[in-house]
Amino acid sequence: MKYLLIYIITIIFVSCTHTLVDEDPNSLVVGTYNIQWLGDGIEDNVIRKSKDYMNIAYQIESSDVEIFGLQEIENENAIKNLIEFLPSWNYKFIDNGTKQNLCFIYKSYIKISKIELVENLEVEKNKTRKASIISFSYANEEINIINVHLKSTSRYDDTPEKLQRSFELRNAQAIALNNISKMFNDKKRNLIVLGDFNDNPNRNSKSQISILEENLYFPTKELKSCKAFYFDCIDHIAINDMLKDNLEPNSQLIIDSKVLFKEEELKLISDHCPVIIKLNFNK
Repeated sequence: MKYLLIYIITIIFVSCTHTLVDEDPNSLVVGTYNIQWLGDGIEDNVIRKSKDYMNIAYQIESSDVEIFGLQEIENENAIKNLIEFLPSWNYKFIDNGTKQNLCFIYKSYIKISKIELVENLEVEKNKTRKASIISFSYANEEINIINVHLKSTSRYDDTPEKLQRSFELRNAQAIALNNISKMFNDKKRNLIVLGDFNDNPNRNSKSQISILEENLYFPTKELKSCKAFYFDCIDHIAINDMLKDNLEPNSQLIIDSKVLFKEEELKLISDHCPVIIKLNFNK
């Protein structure tokens, strides 16, 4: 109860001291956030208490983001544990058949018309994840957002063969995603692709996702990781040709969680940081 009261007072303070972006009905702030192994409280990979969910909620609420694509959500009960502390937010969860699912959370004034799985990003079963896509109307525009969590390259890829296979799988996912993006461009439909890409287009020949720049623009690719300034950011928000003119200049940023929380708190929040951009439909 003590923590809940402190959280409510803090959110009221934040709400009173921020210039809320949702006061402008023609601007949209979009974010992506990998919340490391957000669990349902039963045999979780990361053991969290109510205070930790409150810390995550505080970071989301104080970001001024209006719609977030989330990654690494165990199940619907996991997102309910978080949304309990976000009373002005709704969510759309869709199970992709793994323990690391995707979810959208958004301010309650946004009305999602549909959510679907993007099946063809599961290029190999049990090795890669499906994506998800939502559609909604905003500022008299149809907005489509694809949420992805592409194949990682990790310490478990401990042989040259495993390492090469992870590259091949991520590249295959990028090709599938590029084909989808081309279709949206050809039909002149607005598209945002966001999520954990586990890669950066700037890596040139070493990048498995650089092909996506054929049909998408990555305003976040110059950002550096919040872990260390010499690491590339791997969480991105990309937009297609129809939305490039709507991008608010220099609005792309990464919210450094180290500024907001102590080291021991960070371990129970996430090993990623939120990445955001702002789109302006007044243009």
